[in-house]
Amino acid sequence: MENEKICTNCKKPHTESTRRCKHCKDTISRRKQRLKLRSICTNCGIRSAQKGKVTCSICIKIQSSRNLTKRDKNQLANLCRTCGKNKPKLNCIHCPDCLFKSNKVSKKQTRLKKDKVYNAYGGYKCSCCGETNEKFLTIDHINNNGARDREEMRKEGRDLYTYIIKNSFPSDLQILCMNCNWAKRYGACPHQKDLWLNTSIRA
Repeated sequence: MENEKICTNCKKPHTESTRRCKHCKDTISRRKQRLKLRSICTNCGIRSAQKGKVTCSICIKIQSSRNLTKRDKNQLANLCRTCGKNKPKLNCIHCPDCLFKSNKVSKKQTRLKKDKVYNAYGGYKCSCCGETNEKFLTIDHINNNGARDREEMRKEGRDLYTYIIKNSFPSDLQILCMNCNWAKRYGACPHQKDLWLNTSIRA
């Protein structure tokens, strides 16, 4: 028979969408109702249920421990949340070994995102003076509206590179060196003024 299942309670075949057949579901439901009326735990059927609840305190604890993930259990046992083998670092939930591995992976992912962003805006080169030393370069907001983006990043809990990629590389960004970026605070970068003067003189 198509879509036939085996009841997890009586082990007989059934066609219900749940794990148990209709007969077992009805039987268990009636049993729980009787226990509930007598204030007996509907789970074990032995101990008294807690006030305002249908299960006893022991069954509640057992159920809570079942719902805990492996990492939660590691943390409760005062072990590293990730590996569950070593003691965690002071004021931390991870051991030094796992922290080192996590930081290594995080740096690699950040590097990949950084390369993706810079390549989308012309590579590691200042769009004003042509500086190519990566250590001097930064992301610049052409319209000086960086505060708005930083506020959105804080709300979303994202870093700059993830935010740029998620928003499909906004057109109001560019790559500048720190000198050119800082000079914009005074109106315009001297490189642009020099370029304008040289063009005027030649004309």
